[in-house]
Amino acid sequence: MTVLLSEQDALNAALDQTAGAFRFAGPTLLSYDSNGYSNGAIIKVGPGTLYSIVGYSNNGATQYILLFDSATIPGDGAVPRFIIPVPSKGNFTLDGELTGIKFVNGIVWCNSSTASPKAIGSADCSVNAQYL
Repeated sequence: MTVLLSEQDALNAALDQTAGAFRFAGPTLLSYDSNGYSNGAIIKVGPGTLYSIVGYSNNGATQYILLFDSATIPGDGAVPRFIIPVPSKGNFTLDGELTGIKFVNGIVWCNSSTASPKAIGSADCSVNAQYL
């Protein structure tokens, strides 16, 4: 049996195939948002992948956003896995690109007045992260 497509049906089928080549086939990322100013939080407990973290520091001095591979917020003196310097009243970003940054125990962020080790800062950072 032969099925004949109208010109419009053939065009729609071709467009669907072309559009499919450009669709993102990966999983939908989860989002963490500090919902205002904070000095740190657990983004994810357990293994995960961080794809991006962006935010703003309302502090009048340079401070640091620290990322830890941990299921809990570590105490002062802990050594971070990643350090993001943030200028006075400035924005920050870390892009994990397509593959993301793998964390084994969990994903935690904190602000700190020192790059390393952690010395917790004031609740003056707004943060958004994309992760799995």
